[in-house]
Amino acid sequence: MPAPGRSDLDDGAPRYQLLGYLASGGMAELYFARVVGLAGFERHVVLKRIVAHHARDPEFVAMFLDEARLAAQLHHPNIAQVFDIGRMVDSYFFTMEYIHGESARALFRRCVAQQRTMPLHLVLTVVAGAAAGLHYAHEKRSPDEVPLAIVHRDVSPSNVMIGFDGAVKVVDFGIARAVTRSVETRSGVVRGKLGYMAPEQCKGEPLDRRCDVFALGIMLFELATMTRLYEAESEHGIIEALASEAPRPSARRPELPAALDAIVARALARRREDRYPTAAELILDLEQLAAQERRTMSPLALGAFMRDVFGARPEPWAELRAAADATGTGERLASAPTPTPPADGLWGSWQGALEGWLAAGGDGATAAARPDASPHPTAPTVHRPGAISAPPSRRRRWRWGVAALAAGVMLAVTTRYVTRDAPARALANETGAAVTPPAPRPSPASATLEPPRVAPTASATDAVAPAPAKGAPRRRRANAAKPAHDCGDPDGLYPPCD
Repeated sequence: MPAPGRSDLDDGAPRYQLLGYLASGGMAELYFARVVGLAGFERHVVLKRIVAHHARDPEFVAMFLDEARLAAQLHHPNIAQVFDIGRMVDSYFFTMEYIHGESARALFRRCVAQQRTMPLHLVLTVVAGAAAGLHYAHEKRSPDEVPLAIVHRDVSPSNVMIGFDGAVKVVDFGIARAVTRSVETRSGVVRGKLGYMAPEQCKGEPLDRRCDVFALGIMLFELATMTRLYEAESEHGIIEALASEAPRPSARRPELPAALDAIVARALARRREDRYPTAAELILDLEQLAAQERRTMSPLALGAFMRDVFGARPEPWAELRAAADATGTGERLASAPTPTPPADGLWGSWQGALEGWLAAGGDGATAAARPDASPHPTAPTVHRPGAISAPPSRRRRWRWGVAALAAGVMLAVTTRYVTRDAPARALANETGAAVTPPAPRPSPASATLEPPRVAPTASATDAVAPAPAKGAPRRRRANAAKPAHDCGDPDGLYPPCD
């Protein structure tokens, strides 16, 4: 986990900067992140990385990489785009498109809390958008034109995102089946959310695209009626309900047309042979129903409804930037709190109790979950734009290095200055005499040549100095190279004064 002001993605993903913690599930942790580049390039993404205690499990790592590789091949307006995949110091990550909105599950719960229903043409817009993305995935082929046979297997309201602009996108292909996956589900192992499973999926039988069509039928029923299809609270009750025919939507919301009852009944047929063979055929019937009702499936109207239900919400980077400006913390990266690893008993199935790709508990928030919806109380902060030329950890190390170098130079200069004239200063302290600093040595460029001096020779007329008396200090020969001392010996004939 990154510490405040630091990103541990420096080694594996130097372009990404973590702005806020979103959520964690049984398999991965999710962050709101930003990638920057040349000429002011900037993109906000959702970064998903495998949790540390699963990073050493080869099976979990293979599943994680399979999800990234599979989703990266899917390019459709109704599927959340995967941009990049990489490896960190001790884990793997991939980044995907950030969707500014809420999950269909969050929309369902908010409408129930507000005691309001969703207009039918907007329900059709959501389900048709999800069906279009799934049909594209079902039809996807490899570069050599081999069908990938992709089956999502976890279609549910928590894995369908609705943007505040009306965009509908399918997310979380974590347990999707495809021929290119390196890890296949073991025979008899059931994966997915029980409340949205087809009967054959609950039995552990081989699956095809029609199990995703069944899950779309449940979504259509629940959004149209604003009630759960299976009202049983236990797994046993849900399995018993699967054995019986599904109720008609008009039985719970009388104003719904009979044509919608027919569409739901075919999508929820217990025998897969009686269902829509493809999601495309379901879309055609939804469009025909909208035409009969003289309504248009409009993303713009859906976006307006989302803003009316949830209120106007700015993008999270604008909110974080405003918070950083208000608190003066624009130069700090977000403090991403360390999520507590879930217990094996509660989170043993990473797609079970967690609702959706962000696995954010009861709300089932997904990749578009705003950072303020994080279960941690610490509000993340962000950089100011333009202050992100290098990761903060590197800048801090560089500053400490320069400060240490400057301190060392100052210490060396001070030591040199203090110890340069130490002997002369000690002599001056003992004698009380002033110390004359040595004359500076002339530089070679400014030095002038002088004729050599010839030492004078003693002549016969020179007076001979008398011998010193007993006990007096002995004289010694003059040394012209020694400086004169201010102790009564201007000629320098005596030793220096003690």
